[in-house]
Amino acid sequence: MLLQGTLANIQALLLTSVLLLPIAFICVQLHELAHAVAADLLGDKTPRLGGYLDLDPKKHIDLWGFLAIFLTFGLHIGWGITPPYDRHRLNPRWKGVVFSLAGPVCNLAIGALGGLLLRILPAPLLSSFLGPVLEIIVYFNVVYFCFHMLPIPGLDGYRILDFLFRKQAPHFFYTVDSHQREIWAIAALALLLVPQVTYFFLSYIYTPVAVATTGTLVLIP
Repeated sequence: MLLQGTLANIQALLLTSVLLLPIAFICVQLHELAHAVAADLLGDKTPRLGGYLDLDPKKHIDLWGFLAIFLTFGLHIGWGITPPYDRHRLNPRWKGVVFSLAGPVCNLAIGALGGLLLRILPAPLLSSFLGPVLEIIVYFNVVYFCFHMLPIPGLDGYRILDFLFRKQAPHFFYTVDSHQREIWAIAALALLLVPQVTYFFLSYIYTPVAVATTGTLVLIP
């Protein structure tokens, strides 16, 4: 029985990975493209000049960030390449906030659409291949939104704080920026070695956001 359970878990994990691969590949790029489009609409043409206004994996996919999606079992979190931007052109500060929110909000909108389809499509249709695909679309995009809204250097949540408060607290942001590697190392170790971190993220961050925005709660292996 134990062997059968292990094989079933491995099979579920492999199926999830196969379905997640193209979904993550597209949605990570859409996240970064949303940043680029927002900057362009707000008057910063830096992403346009750099060729970031299209779905080009070379521009938007970070290899290690993409691999992290498949190595962080139970979470599937990662990152892409944020398009270059000119901070001075994203002024006043609200423009920088909108630029930073564009990527996560794009993911949340995709997740909400997937949740809507899960609720309105007939059960026979969802019992086919479409059901698991929609569930992974919902899960990945909502998790990606939640992760990138965390106030960790390099993520959009931190960038929002940066745009809002750097002038008031330059020393604080300089100190945090200079210790970005150490902060990420601590976060990675906590994620790998402390199961409670994953539990807290899924229970108290992902779950309320998923239920509020998609009307459903999806978890994948």
